[in-house]
Amino acid sequence: MQKTVLMIIAVLSFLLLNSQTLIYFRVSDSLTLNPYESNDFYSNEVLSNIVETLVDYDLQKRVFLPLLAEGWQAEDNARRWVFNLRRDVFFHNGEPLTAHLVVDALKKSRVSSSFFPFRKKFFFDNLIDLKALNNRQLQFVFNRSFPNLLAFLCTIQNAIIHPASYQEKNFLPIGTGPFKFHSWENEAVVLQKNHNYWRAGGNIEKIYFQTIREAGRRISAMLSAQADIASISSPLEFNELMAAKNLTIISRPSLSLFYLAFNTKQYPFNKLEARLAVKFALDLERIIPYVYQKTVTIARSLLPPDLFFEGYNPVVSSVNLNKARNLFRQTGIKSGQKIALCYGSGNVANRQLAERIALNLKKIGLEVEKKEFNFKDLLIRLDQGEYQLVMLGWTEDIDPLLFLYPLFMNPSSAGASNRSFYYNAELNRLFELAFTAATLFEKQNYLKQIMALLERELPLIPLFHYNESFCHQKSVKKLMISPKGYLIFREAVKEVR
Repeated sequence: MQKTVLMIIAVLSFLLLNSQTLIYFRVSDSLTLNPYESNDFYSNEVLSNIVETLVDYDLQKRVFLPLLAEGWQAEDNARRWVFNLRRDVFFHNGEPLTAHLVVDALKKSRVSSSFFPFRKKFFFDNLIDLKALNNRQLQFVFNRSFPNLLAFLCTIQNAIIHPASYQEKNFLPIGTGPFKFHSWENEAVVLQKNHNYWRAGGNIEKIYFQTIREAGRRISAMLSAQADIASISSPLEFNELMAAKNLTIISRPSLSLFYLAFNTKQYPFNKLEARLAVKFALDLERIIPYVYQKTVTIARSLLPPDLFFEGYNPVVSSVNLNKARNLFRQTGIKSGQKIALCYGSGNVANRQLAERIALNLKKIGLEVEKKEFNFKDLLIRLDQGEYQLVMLGWTEDIDPLLFLYPLFMNPSSAGASNRSFYYNAELNRLFELAFTAATLFEKQNYLKQIMALLERELPLIPLFHYNESFCHQKSVKKLMISPKGYLIFREAVKEVR
């Protein structure tokens, strides 16, 4: 493995001689490049540079913006929506964007919605009609008021791809974005410039998204200019790279959550008292700043601050060892009970966090066995439910309902991201009412009840929100970070060294 990594770095270093090629080292590989099946950061990071949605969202101003659609109208109390498409957009295969192709793409998305059952339940099952009115206009008709449509259409799972994406043996994404798919092998996704892109762009012709899991190798490659860009996953990397004169670090708070999930189907965390005991035993106000320094923000809620809604004030509690020990005694669990804490590899800080969680829980009688896996193996283990605790990250779109619901949907559903295996009929009812609410006031009222129930039942403990950070050579300019923490290369420029 070590020899293979060194060979990869050597080959990519040669490519750096081309001033229009970018080499980006990241922690993990993508799992899929089908936007309708993608539910992980590393897949969506690549897809965000290949595909586009009908509408966009300005997180600071909290307004929806035109993207592939230049405008839209809602009628009949938001039961009927009409979208007008741009005229200057072409797919990567040269075909112009038309309403008929958009409708075809969204219908393909509907077929793939088994990967995201909540999209089927709350979106497609309420859709009466989806059709092209002409080449430039398409229409959605719902069986009820559907004010959440724009939020749904912002998600990468509703991106527009050409039907020919499905014609090869393996799915090959054909989008409208600034870069198009070139190849994917040896844990490297390669994109090349879309010269027919409808917006002005930079001078980058090719991007290599190369997986290099070892933090030390990413640091070394950046310091020796063997890579253009690297993701930063720990304060160790941040501090060492910050000191380098030839490098620049960019950061942005993201719509993300790193959480500790209890497997509520397994002993001992099928008991609420055991979950509460862990909550009061963890000194997160001390641990997280110590381990992560300025690379994260301590979570006060399951929701990132940018998704807080009117009237929502999260309940914040502090460490209380006496309360934790009393709760632990109430469970009848014997001191010395062993539990498995799983987490992903490639991040030194996460390993340190696991160690400090173990030390905190030892104070109430729990013996924590720390288990580290690469991302793919971790997901397999989670799907099989082979753990008591897991630390995991999550990112979703700009609507608090869309952010929360996948984490708590029926865990037996295909595509579920419910790592706590927690399912509550009342919670599900509240989600349904919130999704079908006709007014923002009603929606926010149901959201308050959802948050109160989750804070009471505690299937997850929110740990922190990422400040997504990347390091790049000073010769690279105009990189952007999306609200969800993905690197956007649309305007990127690389100057000759």
